[in-house]
Amino acid sequence: MVRTKLGRIVLFLFLLLLQALVFRRMSLGWDGVVYAQVFIYPLFILSLPIRMRTEGVLLLGFLMGICIDFIYMSPGVHAGALTAMAFFRRYVLNFIEPRMGYQISDMPILADQDLGWVAIYYAVCLGIHSFWFHLFDLFSFQIFFSFWAKTIFTTGFSWFCLLIVQFLFFHRS
Repeated sequence: MVRTKLGRIVLFLFLLLLQALVFRRMSLGWDGVVYAQVFIYPLFILSLPIRMRTEGVLLLGFLMGICIDFIYMSPGVHAGALTAMAFFRRYVLNFIEPRMGYQISDMPILADQDLGWVAIYYAVCLGIHSFWFHLFDLFSFQIFFSFWAKTIFTTGFSWFCLLIVQFLFFHRS
């Protein structure tokens, strides 16, 4: 199914709908804090052909991510995380390349690779995706403005107090 362009389009739409309708509601947390979410949409990037050009993978990663961001109403968090995973995908594939190398038509799926290889590939790539997702989510606009407001006010008040201390204790007589 994922070997043809039509198959990839169908997979794109299927994963987008599955994420929006089923997995968007699935999360693990307590005391009002979500600790784990289920993301199925990275499978689209993970299943692209091994020899696919990085530019195409990046573009498709951004496109899938921005569609998910539209559904989740999150400003670029998913797009940034999936694009980062798409960028590092080539390095992961090079790192876990089998001794015999990849064949021209190899796909990163169980039909072409063994379970251990696919499990490592998915674990590393999903780890990269989760890292960037939570980094971008942590630095959302609300926290971003709070961060800068605290930084500016702390700098201003500290500067003012240090000038007073300098004037009171370290001035020339």
